[in-house]
Amino acid sequence: MNQTRFNAAMASVQAVARKVYEAVPCVEEWSFHQVAGELQRLGSTSIRDRRTIEGCLGALGHAGLIRISGPQTDRRYVRVKVTTPLRVPSKATVDSQTQHSDPRQEGLPDQTLEPTVPTTTATPSAVQLKPLTAPLDRLCDIAESLTKLAETLRVTTLSVAELAKAVEDSALDAAEEAHASTEQLKKFEALKTALDALRH
Repeated sequence: MNQTRFNAAMASVQAVARKVYEAVPCVEEWSFHQVAGELQRLGSTSIRDRRTIEGCLGALGHAGLIRISGPQTDRRYVRVKVTTPLRVPSKATVDSQTQHSDPRQEGLPDQTLEPTVPTTTATPSAVQLKPLTAPLDRLCDIAESLTKLAETLRVTTLSVAELAKAVEDSALDAAEEAHASTEQLKKFEALKTALDALRH
């Protein structure tokens, strides 16, 4: 995740979730109890309710600020890495530095010039970091998408189970009502037969 996306995601969550974010580690994945303990150590004593902390962690996960892994009974939490873009000097800046460093601009004889050796300190860093940053961003995006998909599937599964239970309950109620109606009809027929017998 780059700095711009991080700022936008952090602005989209509530203040209490931002406090919980401070207790989530950057490298090692922590359990819920470790995050809650770190939250208390940081001084956020007002955030103690388990449901509140879990809700904040879920909101941070949906925002893409943290990664959530592990089964429902043993969730693990870690921050999503935020990458800082490399600053490349503009051509005007390079030209300006070249002019000021050229002795001929100061009226010195040409023979005093020494051959300049281009420095390669900045170039290898750019070459090394550039291909590494993009795959990490893509990997983080894929992990975020998988986390959101897993959460959506979990909610959908719960909804289907609840719907099936409601249908089953309705079917049982309908069967009980039908049985009661049959019993009442039998009693009515018996009463009608008794009345007909009394008339004759």
